[in-house]
Amino acid sequence: MVWVLVVLASRQHLPPSQAIVTSHVHQYSRGAARAPARPLLELLDAGGVHADWRRGGAGRTRGQVWGGAPGGAGRLAGALRLRGGMDAARQHEFEAILERLQQPDATPQERQHAQQFALLLQNPVDFSEVDPEQLAAAPDANGRKQLAIQKRLAQLQHVLDNSKSPTAQVVACNSLTALITNHWDNSTLPHIEIRNYALSFLFTQAGTQTAPGYVVRAMTRLFSRITRLGWLTSEAHRNVLQELNRFFDASIEHFVMGLQLMFDLVEELDVPAHTRKELILKRQFLTMALLKILKTAIDTLQKLQTQMIPEAHKAARLTDAALQLAIRCLSYDFIGHASLAHTSQTTEDVAETQTLAIPLSWKSEIRDPELTDMLFSVYYKYSVPQSSRALELLLLLSSVPRSLYDSSQSYLDIGGRVFNGVREIFASRRGLEERETHHTFCRLLGALRDVDFVGRQRKEEEYKEWLLAAANFTKDTFRDSDTPSNSMHYLLQFWSRLVVSSRAGEAVVLGGYGGGATTPAGLWQRMVAMHNQEDDEDGFAVEARRKRALVQEFVPSVVDAYIAGRLASVEAAMQGRIEDPLDDVEMLQTQLEVLPRIAAMQYGDIGARLVQTIDLLVPAYEHALSSSNAQQVQLVEAKLAWLVRVSAAMVGGHYTLETQIKIEGSRVRPTAVMGTNMQEGDELVDADVSRRMLQLIMMTQNKAASRRCDYRLELALLSFMDRLKQGLLYVDAAIEQDKEAPAEGGAREAQVFHF
Repeated sequence: MVWVLVVLASRQHLPPSQAIVTSHVHQYSRGAARAPARPLLELLDAGGVHADWRRGGAGRTRGQVWGGAPGGAGRLAGALRLRGGMDAARQHEFEAILERLQQPDATPQERQHAQQFALLLQNPVDFSEVDPEQLAAAPDANGRKQLAIQKRLAQLQHVLDNSKSPTAQVVACNSLTALITNHWDNSTLPHIEIRNYALSFLFTQAGTQTAPGYVVRAMTRLFSRITRLGWLTSEAHRNVLQELNRFFDASIEHFVMGLQLMFDLVEELDVPAHTRKELILKRQFLTMALLKILKTAIDTLQKLQTQMIPEAHKAARLTDAALQLAIRCLSYDFIGHASLAHTSQTTEDVAETQTLAIPLSWKSEIRDPELTDMLFSVYYKYSVPQSSRALELLLLLSSVPRSLYDSSQSYLDIGGRVFNGVREIFASRRGLEERETHHTFCRLLGALRDVDFVGRQRKEEEYKEWLLAAANFTKDTFRDSDTPSNSMHYLLQFWSRLVVSSRAGEAVVLGGYGGGATTPAGLWQRMVAMHNQEDDEDGFAVEARRKRALVQEFVPSVVDAYIAGRLASVEAAMQGRIEDPLDDVEMLQTQLEVLPRIAAMQYGDIGARLVQTIDLLVPAYEHALSSSNAQQVQLVEAKLAWLVRVSAAMVGGHYTLETQIKIEGSRVRPTAVMGTNMQEGDELVDADVSRRMLQLIMMTQNKAASRRCDYRLELALLSFMDRLKQGLLYVDAAIEQDKEAPAEGGAREAQVFHF
């Protein structure tokens, strides 16, 4: 063991009285041997305390790992010491000023003074607080600034060491973070010692828990900030995971603290890269540390499934910390690292499913089928928040690109396990009474891309039962007026993807594995699928079409439930139980854009039901108007606003508008091109809906003389007329194109505008 006296200020030729002196053990930073992190089972068998700590081996006691811990009497003699802090009177004055921030009887002037004082602590001290002799001995302005920084560091550490006021401690910790951030280039900053000081504080708090949570979070932020700032310049900071392994060698509480420190470290390093230096920092952290952190989280979850912890609350805390860490690792911003990340994503993947562009080197961790089973086990074992986080981690794992898998069979293996797990949740409804878990489950359903493809590999009856359970869950959710709009949006996305994939050919789906359809393997898979379909037209293809048609059986009832639930939400909003969904125009439009895709293949049936609903509500509106019942009029108008919005989405959803660029010689001409997915007979349904909308407009115009209707109904009617205009423009352009080229029999795509 080597004891080293570090005099950090000697390079600046300062007098001995100004030196920042640190005396502590450097055997770890010097590269001495350290016992590897022990398995969780050994940690539990040891009673939660490492043997070295129990016997105080090598002259150490608990809390003395990084040179001592702050906190008054608990501070050790070997801790980082900064000379020239403050006396007891100054400390009391410091605490008294800051305590006014938390006292309700403080005057505005006192609060403002305390806030200004707290901000002042983030900067070096004024030269008047520095010893005049030391100030005169400084060689230049830079030396005087270093003295001021050292003085402030000493004051802040004094407060952290001796103050019993949580407010003073958290302000001192935040000020220390800001001071280090703003003056990181200062060569006299003992950043390694301050980082170790923070780790020692956190190690002590993991065992004793004497400081409030916000003080611990502030110290955690200090540790992460120093690590981020020094990552590119210091090997000690890049080896920070080895330092954190010591938390895994102590107790369960320390294990949880170690996972939380890793979480905050990922949070701190995952910042937008605006400069080349920041981009290099993110790349280094991604390649050197992030996968190791993810493995730590997953290994912890796996060991917890096989190793029992006597105290249930400790097991729950450890599970929650590991789940949060794994979620944060998979939520890392990989997009900024195109050279390292997997980037073969389609536009639909990016826009609808937020496919994770994870590095290809992570394959072995992501493709483990047992990980999927383990997360469903965690879901059933715990309640909120662990159950919700287990589903969220499943959601992220389901969002990885298909081409990350070597074959469709490996993808089907994991997809089948998710399929079975979701079916069990549908059947048991276990945990779905919790709003957070229910919402996360809806998010998971919205992220499942190939459920129809996986379901069609099962027996027809099994897949039909799964769809029936999904439809029942969806209808119950839609009819519940307390369901958040976001949850409904995810379920609409789920059914939209089911409908779209049920219409797609199986060969298209198979082309997405092993690098995409353009690779030899992908092309071969598509050719085999097409060949099988041709050779077995009476067998495999017929059965496949029958399975794809299963989805369409449940679509009308799902759409009916959505419309009925939205109408019921009007009364709930008027009673003040929920916020009115009509006021959230952005979410409203997002949901209604998905609805036409769901109803596309069943529009005749769904449109007829929509017309019936309108016919039932219009007479009620006339009766409310004639009876002069203002409350009833307001209720019916809000319901009509919903129906008009739905009608506008249905009618306008038949048409698409795209901009194409045409080059004619040296001239570039943008051309708007309209298309349609309308089937035969859909125009009759549109005509019925449009007639009723025009009648409703006439009713509102006749009423305007006495009292204007609800402005949201007026906006909905304007929206319908705008969508109807698109259809009329398409018809007009199609007629003109038919006149120009009658032999083509009427194209389904027409040029509308020239800019």
